[in-house]
Amino acid sequence: MRKSEIHGYLYILIGATLWGISSVVAKSLFNIGLPPAELVLVRLTISALTLLLIFIFFDRGRLIISLKGLKKYDPWTLILYGSGFGAIFYWILISPVKIITDGHSFKVWLAFLYIAIFSNLIPYGFYFKGIERICATRASITATWEPVIAGFTAYFALGEVLYPLQVLGGIGVIAALILLQISREKAAPSTPIEIRQKE
Repeated sequence: MRKSEIHGYLYILIGATLWGISSVVAKSLFNIGLPPAELVLVRLTISALTLLLIFIFFDRGRLIISLKGLKKYDPWTLILYGSGFGAIFYWILISPVKIITDGHSFKVWLAFLYIAIFSNLIPYGFYFKGIERICATRASITATWEPVIAGFTAYFALGEVLYPLQVLGGIGVIAALILLQISREKAAPSTPIEIRQKE
């Protein structure tokens, strides 16, 4: 296996692990009565504002885009605009003022920040870096590591029951990852990095 492929798998696994852990943090917020739509609003808004500030102060060139093939832009620019437009859509449904005036505790706001950074920005960044190095099919299968992490994290952090079928599913995911390493596609499509190297 090439070094770039190894890095690709590691990036996807890191992203999936962060998604899995973040889902348990989200579940803990749902358990105290926070509506899912409000959490999505907060996650997208904080993510977009964080990237916007970073770009304004350190790399304003990433703020300028053109609809003529979007594929040349790096993942962070795409995440910024994806999160930004998603946040605007949710602002129409739920007023951001409501989130501020609901009187959430400092601990809840820390959870909001954690979700925005470790459930949106960082894992998507790792996922996009990974998918540049391995084909989309392998990336998708590798990302199924997320529910495995979520199940075990919920078991240890929230005391949720881990049923035999869930354990079996986790073993199936691990088996699929191992089979990916063993099998070799006869005509695997080039990864984005390989395509750029040929140009």
